[in-house]
Order: sequence, then structure tokens, then C-alpha cells
Amino acid sequence: IELHILMGLPGSGKTTFAEELKTKLMKKGNSRSVAVLSIDELRSPMRYGKKATLREILSGELCRYVYKDTKNVIIDGPVFTNEDIFQMIKATAPSFHKVTVTIYRWNEDRDTCLKNDGGRREIPSANTILHAPYEEVNVEELNEKIKDYDAEIIKVVDKRVILKDGWDRYFRHK
Repeated sequence: IELHILMGLPGSGKTTFAEELKTKLMKKGNSRSVAVLSIDELRSPMRYGKKATLREILSGELCRYVYKDTKNVIIDGPVFTNEDIFQMIKATAPSFHKVTVTIYRWNEDRDTCLKNDGGRREIPSANTILHAPYEEVNVEELNEKIKDYDAEIIKVVDKRVILKDGWDRYFRHK
């Protein structure tokens, strides 16, 4: 299985990219070959309950894909640190045999993320954007930690945060 982890602050473009990546990967396989897991959606209390752990959530979702033709899993969620990456792999890898990991990491552009985030959610992510730790990916350290999970990070792809068209419509005076 190929695991694609999207790492970026809220408003960086991860969800838009997840859909683009899904379309691209589906062209290589079929519609069941790609699973997109949005951690924000899956963490809703209606889905798994407030106390569900990341492992319980991902295991619950992934069991739907294990016996299908799934070849790619895209994880779109709050991934800011090497520990976050490790937890995603640790929660995902046991569901599959031999996991190769690609990490897509957006640059740390908090100002642009704040602008992109404006008005897109009922509860803005400004506090997270302003205060969340955000780390460079340490591939060597992570590969050492995940070797017991039959997983390996094969590459990190650098992405750029881009200001969305019309971002300022939420800040105009009426």
C-alpha cells in the first residue's frame, strides 16, 4: 500500500490537493484503488464519539479498504510534527502489509494560511495556525521509529502555500 500523508497548517491547501491527488492516482487504478481519509471529518463526535483515539478512527475506516483493491491511502489532517507523522503511520500500517510513505509538506506560511482559512469553517482555525508547532520532516529518525511497522518513508515532497483567489471577500466592509 502507498500511504500519502499531507502535512500542513490549516488553510495551506491540503484538502484541495487531496482531491487532485486522488484523481491522479485513480487514473492509474480504479475508483476503489484510492481512499481519502479526512481526519477532521472522521473526528466528528457523530462518527466515532468524542473519546475515540486516532488509531481507533483510522482502524475503523481502513477495515473498509483492506479487502478491496485499495493501493493508495491519502491522509488529510492536522499533521504538524514528526510525532504526528509517526502516529499516522503507527495507526495505519498494521492494517496493511508493506507500507511505503510519501509525505507532502507545505511550507510554513502562517499569514497566507490565516487568509485562506478566513470564512471557510464555522469555527476558524486561527488559533491553530498561529500557535501550532511546525517541524521539518526528519526522515532518518522516522524510518528508525517505523521499521517495526513494515513501513518506510520513501520521499518528502515540498509544496507551497498559495493565496486563494477571493480570500479577501470575508474581510471587506459592507
